[in-house]
Amino acid sequence: MKANRLTHDCRPGCNKKRIAAGLTGKTMNYYGLSGKHIVKILYFLFVIMHFSYNIFAQNPGLQGDSLPGAFVLTADAEHHCVCGDGATLQACDTCFDRAHPILKMAYDLGCRNKEIIKGSCWTFANEVYRRTAGPEGKSTIYLKPKSGPYAQSALIRPGDWIYHINYSFRGVDHSALFVCWTDFERRRGLTLSYYGLNRKIPARIEEFDLRNVFGIFRMNEGAGPANGNL
Repeated sequence: MKANRLTHDCRPGCNKKRIAAGLTGKTMNYYGLSGKHIVKILYFLFVIMHFSYNIFAQNPGLQGDSLPGAFVLTADAEHHCVCGDGATLQACDTCFDRAHPILKMAYDLGCRNKEIIKGSCWTFANEVYRRTAGPEGKSTIYLKPKSGPYAQSALIRPGDWIYHINYSFRGVDHSALFVCWTDFERRRGLTLSYYGLNRKIPARIEEFDLRNVFGIFRMNEGAGPANGNL
């Protein structure tokens, strides 16, 4: 009976392998793999996982809410706000409730309250940081001339104040608050910003080509609101 169970198999060729394994004294599983083969496969998988962990550990910008296509904003554990269409995200009344403090302030000013802060695009970003972080509430993460070299995308996090080239408007430099990536590989992402030029239009969420980001500023941990300019 034992021999019958050993040779009964619906896979062609497996019977001979199992019988041969029994005759030679080797222990093989259903797929004909020996213990040594299984150990090698497990070791190979361990190496891959360890290598992947090191990459993410050394590049915080690739983790969690900055992953390509991953959600960035969430109102609570039951609401997932996907980084996709800017108009859809702007129309969501709960997505920014528990977002980064900078993004929540920017959304409240521009999208909820429709408050118009006249001046340049820099004026709006500065006002958001002033109200949220205070005059000493930010650090320079990356800053180069407009001509480059440009920052790696992995450096950028939600809530960062970025300087980038606006290819949709004459290639001028533009200040914006980074929201999330819509396409990490192509370096396209959503930002919340004011057009500038003293226009009577509140800030809004739009998708931009962020290949050439030459400035990144970030709110310091523990920073709070205060009067003054950054």
